[in-house]
Amino acid sequence: HLGKINATNPCGEQPLLPWESCNLGSINLEKYVYVGNEGDPQIDWERIAEDLKVICRFMDNVIDAASWPLKQLEEAAKKTRKIGLGVMGWHHMLIKLGIPYDSVDALYLAYYLAEWIEYNAALASIEIAKERKAFPLYDPEKYRPTWLTAKSLGELLDIAKIKDKPSKKVLKLIEKRPPVNWHYVEELRMKYG
Repeated sequence: HLGKINATNPCGEQPLLPWESCNLGSINLEKYVYVGNEGDPQIDWERIAEDLKVICRFMDNVIDAASWPLKQLEEAAKKTRKIGLGVMGWHHMLIKLGIPYDSVDALYLAYYLAEWIEYNAALASIEIAKERKAFPLYDPEKYRPTWLTAKSLGELLDIAKIKDKPSKKVLKLIEKRPPVNWHYVEELRMKYG
């Protein structure tokens, strides 16, 4: 017997505390594919980063601008200020890039794209915390480092028993992504929230 299960959010996009709301938004990945100078499709990594700053700020503002039907919902949302940032248009992005959905190329791109989104969303969140202070229930000791504790792509492929290697085309797309520095993010997170 598992005991009584209390659930108010059956979709499961994000773990919620009692009375918290599901503040969800998506970034449309298809919109970040363009044709480069050589006629090859490219990913606009910098524009993704810039748009994530706007998206995170907008979603954080929604928490303050919302009309709350119950005081408990408002109080809970404002204590943790959770947002759920998802993606859409993944398949259309792959089509525009000429990458099969069920390929190792798609797996490689998904990993590096997810890291880029998480990295820039974390930086955007830190910028908001610098301006507005960390959310009321923030305790830096209770938060794991973002991505530093994640399994590497190599580990994930080993677990899935995938031995295929990515194409030069996908490696070139990934190489154009600006570098990330998760230790810098952790330093800022510990300082600002």
